[in-house]
Amino acid sequence: MEKKQNGKKLFPWWLKLVFLCLMISLLWGLGTYVLHRLYDGYEIPGQIGDSFGVFNSLFSGLAFCGLVYTIYVQHQDSIEQAKNFSRELSAIQRQRREAAFFTLLNIHLETVRNTKITPTKDWTFSGAEAFIYFFMRFQELVEPLPQLNVTVMPQYMGKYNELFAAVGVAFSQYLKSLLAIYKFVKNSRLKPEAEKKYLDLIKAYVTQQEKVFLFYHLTLISDANENRELKLMESELDLIRSLSDWDLANGVPLKNVGHHRGFIINYEIKYPLKA
Repeated sequence: MEKKQNGKKLFPWWLKLVFLCLMISLLWGLGTYVLHRLYDGYEIPGQIGDSFGVFNSLFSGLAFCGLVYTIYVQHQDSIEQAKNFSRELSAIQRQRREAAFFTLLNIHLETVRNTKITPTKDWTFSGAEAFIYFFMRFQELVEPLPQLNVTVMPQYMGKYNELFAAVGVAFSQYLKSLLAIYKFVKNSRLKPEAEKKYLDLIKAYVTQQEKVFLFYHLTLISDANENRELKLMESELDLIRSLSDWDLANGVPLKNVGHHRGFIINYEIKYPLKA
């Protein structure tokens, strides 16, 4: 067994091959010298040399085998180098992907903090307060209306779109930022377990106030085509599953609205609400 030092072979294969060649050359020279010392002339040594012709063939075959073995070892080294390069390249790509993801995530969190609503010159709501203010204003607008159902659905949509037209521009960059992170993960062509890890990170950074906003925005906004990608994102991330029964405006429990995820995705097709 070859000795190893610090996990590496003490003598590489090529050094052993050189040593073997030197030993054969030394023995050949020593044999020639001994024959010339024992016999005068070249006739008898020549006859002795001819008698070892079979060994010449043997050594020629061994030399050919050595050449084949050398080519094989070099081929194995090339394969191992290719594998190492592939592993290093994968590690670099993973590091770059993670760096890009967390850069996008940090930009998104900064976008959330910079989301501002200024209803009057004396009042400015930013960050989580902006989402809370938007919800409270919407709740005031729909308070005179009955609880959400098929009949009053157009009225809820009208109130929401009226409010969003007035102050909703503050949330446009937030929606684009959230969607950009999601699309980055989906377009990275990750393995399922790696993709789930990134998507779970996105979900972890979405606050409860944001989930309430997303529920109403994806449910009531009139431009369905513009928000189709956002709806598909919510369908996969399932961001609003954690909403409680009384998170909706006007005190309407989710059980009265039906399965809210199906409601959001399929509203432009049908009304899965109970009258």
